[in-house]
Amino acid sequence: MYENGNREPNFETLEIFADFFNVDMNVLLGREKKSATTHLDMPAPLLSFSYTHIPVGISAGQLEDCEAIRSLPKISVPDIIMGKYARDPNVVFMHVNGESMNRIIDNGATIAVMTGVDRADIRNGDIVIARHDGDGYTIKRYYDLPEKRQIILTPDSNDPSYLPIPISYDTPDDLRLFGKVVLYSVIL
Repeated sequence: MYENGNREPNFETLEIFADFFNVDMNVLLGREKKSATTHLDMPAPLLSFSYTHIPVGISAGQLEDCEAIRSLPKISVPDIIMGKYARDPNVVFMHVNGESMNRIIDNGATIAVMTGVDRADIRNGDIVIARHDGDGYTIKRYYDLPEKRQIILTPDSNDPSYLPIPISYDTPDDLRLFGKVVLYSVIL
C-alpha cells in the first residue's frame, strides 16, 4: 500500500524501514537520490527489476527436462529482496517440483538462479541446478570431493529414498551446471 501511494507511513514506521534496509530515512522519503551503482552492496530501496521467469518447475526429485522453453516471461522483483544480485541479467526465476530438498526448500517454492556460473565459483554445499548424463535438470547440493575424484549432487530431504548422484572426474561431460541458487522463498 505504501509503494502504490494508497497509504503514507508514519514516522515510527519509516524509522523501522530505514533500520531494516540499513539506509538513511531521507532515501526512503525520496529526498536523497542514490543510484544502485554507487552502493554496489546495497541497491536503491523499493526499486524493482524484471527477471526472466522460467515457468517450468525444476525437479527436486527425479531429473526433468527444461530446455524446450522458447519464449520466457518476466517477473518483477524489488532490488532490496535481491540484495547483491539485484539487476543481474544472469538471474532467472523458477519454481521447485518435488521433495528432495524439502529440509530447506519446499515443494512449489520460488527460486532465483544465477546462470552462467563457472564451476570454479561453486563451493561445497551450494545449491545448484544441474544436469547429469544427458538426463533432465535437478536441484541439489553440490560437493566436489577431489580425494574421491567425484562430484556428488546431494539431496537435502526428510525422505531417505532420495539418494546422492555421484559423478566421476573421468566423465566431466556428464555434468552440466545450469546455475547456482542464490535466493529461495520460505513460507513460515
